[in-house]
Amino acid sequence: MWCPDDAHTLGEIHRKDYEQVISEVEYELDFGDIHLNQTDLTEEFDSIETKKVHTQMQVALVKIGNSLNFKTWIASNDRSIMVGTSRLGELPGVISSLEQISIFYSDESKHYSSLIDCIWFSKDFKYIPAVIEIEHSTGVTSGLIRMLKLKETIPAVTMPFTIVAPNDLRNKVITEANTITQPFFCKFESEIPIVL
Repeated sequence: MWCPDDAHTLGEIHRKDYEQVISEVEYELDFGDIHLNQTDLTEEFDSIETKKVHTQMQVALVKIGNSLNFKTWIASNDRSIMVGTSRLGELPGVISSLEQISIFYSDESKHYSSLIDCIWFSKDFKYIPAVIEIEHSTGVTSGLIRMLKLKETIPAVTMPFTIVAPNDLRNKVITEANTITQPFFCKFESEIPIVL
């Protein structure tokens, strides 16, 4: 468990009592109720179905973030997608702007963070528990570059980078990450988890 105010020595196992119960995320949204059309597609997506799966993952990340008491940023180019009767950027727990996030102290950091698929913030916005890119069949490189650019703009800020990708992309993601992200992420497998 990530505890920024109660760090322990790397490699040692410690116990931390936690008052909140974390269980399966309850989905009251029907993922089939995501409204997309051709104008929602960018060069990263080869079909509406691919974009729909991407959006489903963003909704799931918002729900998981809410369960962990995090605030969530959703990429600016995805915020207007309709999920049920709400826009993705207006779901509970999603923040509306990066302007007041002091960690992103420059216009450059705000620009690069605005395009990240999902960023979790602690409630006080002092910590970034995760920077998350959702990768799919066509756009593995672009998400990695966005994370790298964000890291370059705020090198002193510690933030875990995570990639959400299907199993069949694992080798492609690892290969590209080890090529693109050097020297910032040493060795991909040990520095950036892949959630499959």
